[in-house]
Amino acid sequence: MHVIHPLTDAEWNELIAYIGEHVQDVTLKRGFQYYKQNRIRSIAMPQSYHIEADVKGKETYHVKVHLKNVSASRCTCPMRRHCKHLIAALLWYAERQGRSTHQIINAKILWELKGKKSANPPHKPIPAAVKPIEQRKVKADIRSMNVSEWRSLWNDCVTPFSNIIRHDAYLKSNLTAMNAIKPKLPPALDRIYSLNAYIYLLGKITQWSVPSDYGAGYKTRLALEDVMDLIHLLLGQGIPLTEADKYAWLRIMETLEAIRQLIRDHPLSDAMIHLYHQLWQDWIRPNMSDSRPYIDELSALDALIHASNGRAQPFTWLYFKTIMLFYLARDQEAWETLRELSRAIFLTTSHLTPFFGPLYDAKDWPRLTAWLAETGPMLRKYHNEHFQSQYLDYWSGMLRHSPEAEPLLFETLAQMLPFSRTYYQETLLTYEKWEQWIDYQLATGGEPLEFRATTLAPIEKNAPEALLPFYHQAVERYVQQKNRDSYKLAVKLLKRLFRMYKKMKQEDRWMLFLETFTARYSRLRALQQELQKGNLQL
Repeated sequence: MHVIHPLTDAEWNELIAYIGEHVQDVTLKRGFQYYKQNRIRSIAMPQSYHIEADVKGKETYHVKVHLKNVSASRCTCPMRRHCKHLIAALLWYAERQGRSTHQIINAKILWELKGKKSANPPHKPIPAAVKPIEQRKVKADIRSMNVSEWRSLWNDCVTPFSNIIRHDAYLKSNLTAMNAIKPKLPPALDRIYSLNAYIYLLGKITQWSVPSDYGAGYKTRLALEDVMDLIHLLLGQGIPLTEADKYAWLRIMETLEAIRQLIRDHPLSDAMIHLYHQLWQDWIRPNMSDSRPYIDELSALDALIHASNGRAQPFTWLYFKTIMLFYLARDQEAWETLRELSRAIFLTTSHLTPFFGPLYDAKDWPRLTAWLAETGPMLRKYHNEHFQSQYLDYWSGMLRHSPEAEPLLFETLAQMLPFSRTYYQETLLTYEKWEQWIDYQLATGGEPLEFRATTLAPIEKNAPEALLPFYHQAVERYVQQKNRDSYKLAVKLLKRLFRMYKKMKQEDRWMLFLETFTARYSRLRALQQELQKGNLQL
């Protein structure tokens, strides 16, 4: 049992600020992946406010975290400090203290936003958007307005800014105007209002920054990134609803429709797709009492798919339909929809993590196994940096709990050949499937000398007999090329064979082979010369 020493709010905020200032965003994301993939092998708090953990990366690294003085924290990895192993340990601590892990993951974003407020004042003063135009009446009505009415109201708020170049003050100025007409709202409704304000501005900025020959301006892209960061942070905090929050639930459903409308206008935006999924994952699902919202959303998506026929391919709606079917545990239908989708677009591992992640977190190993096996062959882009972390690592985590599923991993990777060749070979070696690895090399014409000695050393040690045909066939291929360079390669392999036979204490078998080999190729003078140089003649 771990004794958790809690930090005060002030100490926690100081820790978040330090992380935001000193740790790179990519390091935060990788640390989050390590934590979710259960790469923490052991962890403890031997002293107050001190964490010690072993975290598995390329090797197992030992990290010591000083919670009240993070700058003094150290890790045995090459980075030494401010590394992903440190972040994984901090996420473990945050979750057990009841703190939001999203504050750590988004620490860089929060720190940069604070920096922009002080370091980047607007180039031109932007006037306040809202006059005292019936503000008292507006504030009284906002509580009873629906999302559509909020958006109509905001149309008036942002009108004065419509012709101003979108510099980095645009977002702040508009939010100030939109919040100026907001009364004090119940906590849940206040969050929904803020989320819809962000979504509204996202639509405005995205509409303004349509693709062109020159692309969107630099500061416009910054504004887009800032509003998406605010959205992800707000959604990540969740929104616990009570029975008294009936109207808040209706506003969330209207927010979902607003997002669908935004996606209609920008169907190929990955940011919009992630926004839709995160709304379901962090706000809608935790507050559901039954499966009715999934069924209603399926009907809405089917209508959108039907309406898209003949005008545009409904790729986004098909993907969302798969997510709803997944939530309903209608896996066969979900896989069929994904297959339909994979025939039209390149499915990548990032499309599949919304399915793998929840199953892994729920420890639903049988269902995760089925999803990994079914969806792997649908992938058509394997050679990217995320294939290991977003696909194979889920297999590894699942197999720690269901080792009997191991044959299915290799069966699935074999179905994905030839595109999965690199990962197939590496995985066979990782799981010490020496014979299968050698069979694959023999079937595909692999060359022993293409591999480093360190790759082959474990096989020479554990399955030398199985490795002999791989070497012998390569020697024959080199000799058949009949040139001095290939003879040198053959002799190099013959020396390896000699060492293996000697280690196996089968020198007689080696001598018989060498005698036959030398006699068979006695007329190849250059080969005989190379054998002599290598001290391989009888």
